[in-house]
Amino acid sequence: MPISTELETPVAATAAAEPEGALEPELDAINAVVYVIESSYNHRDQDNRPASEEALVVDEGWFADHASADARCVQLNARNRAYYDTSMATKERNHNALIRVAEKKNLEAAAIRSAGLPKADVAVPPAFAPETFEKFFSGSNHTTYAPIPIRRSDHDGIARAATV
Repeated sequence: MPISTELETPVAATAAAEPEGALEPELDAINAVVYVIESSYNHRDQDNRPASEEALVVDEGWFADHASADARCVQLNARNRAYYDTSMATKERNHNALIRVAEKKNLEAAAIRSAGLPKADVAVPPAFAPETFEKFFSGSNHTTYAPIPIRRSDHDGIARAATV
């Protein structure tokens, strides 16, 4: 193996040691992607059309990766799921109470018919079928949360625009 007689400068040696796609640390910090939580408030406007208002929720924090931001969004969206679950449980209890009342009236009607008087049965409601989560929230005001990627340069532009 021949020995090279050319001397490398420190800059050339550093450039040769770095991978081809590496950025300078300062440029890498500007282009670095962080995740922030965006809230979407879904409601009906004055003309009763579905509308949505989006806003960044910087108070919830800045996340280095999508998984941690998504985990926080799941926690925030859990309130909607808990509300849905309790609403459906309430509707199911009310539905079951209607079934018990109908069954009781039908027993009374059967006893009256057995005594020789005409009495019609009451229709028993069908089994309870809960609304889907999406349908339940489509008709009401609610807020959903989702992680969105944002670069530092984008945030700086947003921050400057907000202060003007």
